Amino acid sequence: MNKMSSRAAIQLHEIILLLPDERKSKIPLSIINLLENKRIDTEEINIKSAEHINDSAILDETKKYLAYIFLNYLATEDERKEFNHILTENELRHQIFLRNKYDIANIFGVEEKAKNTLEIEEISIETPEEEVKTLIKYEEKKWWNKILDKIKKICRL
Repeated sequence: MNKMSSRAAIQLHEIILLLPDERKSKIPLSIINLLENKRIDTEEINIKSAEHINDSAILDETKKYLAYIFLNYLATEDERKEFNHILTENELRHQIFLRNKYDIANIFGVEEKAKNTLEIEEISIETPEEEVKTLIKYEEKKWWNKILDKIKKICRL
């Protein structure tokens, strides 16, 4: 929560203020104090009711912190189980989406290219069979032959 933006802190603080006192008392004072310290007085966000929350633009960061506070401090055991079930379902959907998105067959569009291409007449290029490439054996000269060759070069000059 230390890296929270001031706008998200203001939104979260305003939402917490809307809670009934019995629910507000479940949230640790350290979190409420942290939110109050992160607030910047120049920026005002007025959230007056739950309907106002739905209409106003709530940041994604605020939603994440709100979900964290709900899960850890406000939710009953049944609500926690349901919330965790929803989170795991969302994670599974996300993993399936990523798996499909980054599937090797889909990355290069292999299936789409096969569907979208026109049939092209097969063309074959014939190579002459006479051209046979072989490796040439290279023998390095012995050291005494190299010396003799150098002596011969000197004598020719």
